[in-house]
Amino acid sequence: MDRLSPAEKENFENMLKEIKRLQLALRLFGSYYDERIHLRMPSLDVSDKSLVEREWLMSAMDYYGEVFTKERLTNFPSEPPKKYKKEQLVAVPDYIRTKRAYDVAVLRGDQVSAQELLRVQKGMDPELLKDLAHPRYQAFVLSDCVAEDLLSEKKANAFLAAVEVPTEQGTVFYNDTFGGNQMNIYSSQTLFEQFFKGKAIDRILDELDYEEFEKLKAQQKQMEQQKGINQRRKS
Repeated sequence: MDRLSPAEKENFENMLKEIKRLQLALRLFGSYYDERIHLRMPSLDVSDKSLVEREWLMSAMDYYGEVFTKERLTNFPSEPPKKYKKEQLVAVPDYIRTKRAYDVAVLRGDQVSAQELLRVQKGMDPELLKDLAHPRYQAFVLSDCVAEDLLSEKKANAFLAAVEVPTEQGTVFYNDTFGGNQMNIYSSQTLFEQFFKGKAIDRILDELDYEEFEKLKAQQKQMEQQKGINQRRKS
């Protein structure tokens, strides 16, 4: 440090500050993801998972929703999580292909009609279209398409790849939401098997059993309280 000029020393100190800020941000994100995951699955050990993997699992819980119940996980991994039926997903590859072509044309400043895109999405499930508009959820939809043999893993990953688009203002990137840190697409069964190995699924099922029992007790208590209120009103 003593050999650095004042300007070099200042630059070095600024770099250290940026690194420390980044490390703090990563720790905060990691803690947030861990808390969200463990609220649902306290016994699941994610200490060996990267930040990207933990973020993925947290998003999976939000995307699949009710899949994370005892009834839906009992037959896992032979029956992997599903949100949409195969017939709902059939139009997805054509939709993403058409949507990408339209968006890239708009970025280039081309005169383009949305008629073909509107034709493709006509009749598609509104919730599915909403998920496809969400960068992370789109990856789960594609995973489900791979699981249903509607797409190959290679094609699914190609759909998520960032594309350079030359414009009058310079080159811009389409589909670069995650800065190149998008997890590779596999079938949903393969992805979930990375997290639920060995006896982990058994512990999770036990916890869900207890959780559902507690919910049932709470519902019974609420019904008894409401019954008491109704009886007092009648008297």
